[in-house]
Amino acid sequence: MKGRFLQIWTIAVIAMTAAYGVHLFLLSQNSHMSYQLADLKLKEERLKAQRNLLALEAATLRQVDRVEAIARGSFGMEVPPPSRVIMMGGEPQARISGRAR
Repeated sequence: MKGRFLQIWTIAVIAMTAAYGVHLFLLSQNSHMSYQLADLKLKEERLKAQRNLLALEAATLRQVDRVEAIARGSFGMEVPPPSRVIMMGGEPQARISGRAR
């Protein structure tokens, strides 16, 4: 009887030790994942701020006045006279000369 009790008690101690080891492992994994989550949230906030700055910069670069100033200053471009403008995608315009094609 004493030998059987010792076997059961040994198995119980080993099972409890294994369960406690698994518990400690899971706690350490939970802690590690919490730190990873905090780092990822911080990175997300930085990326959101950077996206907002880039969207603002893109909107600034697309301003018509700025684009026109660069076109006139750097490239020497001017607004074309109406005779050089060709309308696309609309109804066909009547020709000034009156000739039909």
